[in-house]
Amino acid sequence: MKEIIHVLLLTVLIAAANLGLRTMVTQDDELWTRRIEFHENEFPYSIRPLTNVTTRSLANVFEISIKHAFAFSQYILVFILFLSFRYFLKIIGMSQKQRIFGLWMLALSFPILCIHFIPNYSWDDLWAYIGLIWMAVFLFRSKLIHAALCLTFAMLSRENVVLIAPAFFLIGSEKISWKKRLTALLIPIILYCGYRFIMFPEILSGRFTRLIVNFENLGEIRQTTYSVFISFGWLWGPLIIALYRFLKKERFTDKFWNQIVYSAIIVSVLCIGVTLNTALARETRLFFTPFVFIIPLAVSHISNRKTLFEQMLERNQGWRIILSGTVLFTGCLVTIVLLFPSFPFLPMIDLHRTLFALNLSLFIVIALLESRKYRDLLIRINR
Repeated sequence: MKEIIHVLLLTVLIAAANLGLRTMVTQDDELWTRRIEFHENEFPYSIRPLTNVTTRSLANVFEISIKHAFAFSQYILVFILFLSFRYFLKIIGMSQKQRIFGLWMLALSFPILCIHFIPNYSWDDLWAYIGLIWMAVFLFRSKLIHAALCLTFAMLSRENVVLIAPAFFLIGSEKISWKKRLTALLIPIILYCGYRFIMFPEILSGRFTRLIVNFENLGEIRQTTYSVFISFGWLWGPLIIALYRFLKKERFTDKFWNQIVYSAIIVSVLCIGVTLNTALARETRLFFTPFVFIIPLAVSHISNRKTLFEQMLERNQGWRIILSGTVLFTGCLVTIVLLFPSFPFLPMIDLHRTLFALNLSLFIVIALLESRKYRDLLIRINR
């Protein structure tokens, strides 16, 4: 019950953030009518039918505006997303506290917290995220066909999620042969390619020239840097640490967690490389595909580092945490204002700078706590 309360609270939080600020869901009804018609009639948007059909159906059945139908369906999906992720964290063996922590990590990540912010607003992505979660659930249960069908569903919502494909060879029982894994993976690829060929066989012009566009001038470099970093923000820290340990050939004793680490690293590298070369980096959500592996990895990492924070709080050092955190955040904010005076495609620039500074501060803290010398220094201070 406690987790369900958090799921409800986080759904309300996401809705309030997006309905209360200058986002796409606050735009007028006339614009929304044009938007749904655009998504229904223009390729490749029209071959992603789930949001189009759901929104239009709700508007007709309940006789409400397209904007209200879209918002209603989206925040129902947010609720389902959190419920699904809670279940996933449970089946991979996380405690209730860890599951709640993981839910908050997901909710406060930029592509979810700011899910309808311009220009990286989500249309079909929530369907894809839910599909990816259940794909991971079935992979960990070694049910490859079920996982393949979930990936097919996710690709119908957003085709770029096929970049999670390496997980089919990394997760599940070691007794499953690579031939069975490949066969299962071919199911969503063949089904989607057949669907795509029938509906829209063309490859959009300029698709493989986006790297130049994403770095063509200083403004685009700032935008791309922000988008890549903020897609996971401080959660990149545990992933980079895991990559460092992987390169040093350090492994978890639990093969299960090695599967999560390998999947997080490989899928993240693949997503960044492919997205920068084939898409506009300002669409931050396109980097978010590996969330289903990165967030559990971050929860595990923070859980293993909580002892130091507990020691500081027990010794009434909370004021030091607040003071040092304030100084660090202020320094990050000033630095970002100087280095990022503008973003070409982001309204509400002060909000984005604040999010940037907050995530950068937490990223630095994660990096410092990984330093043995810094941890030893904190322990000595607290004696």
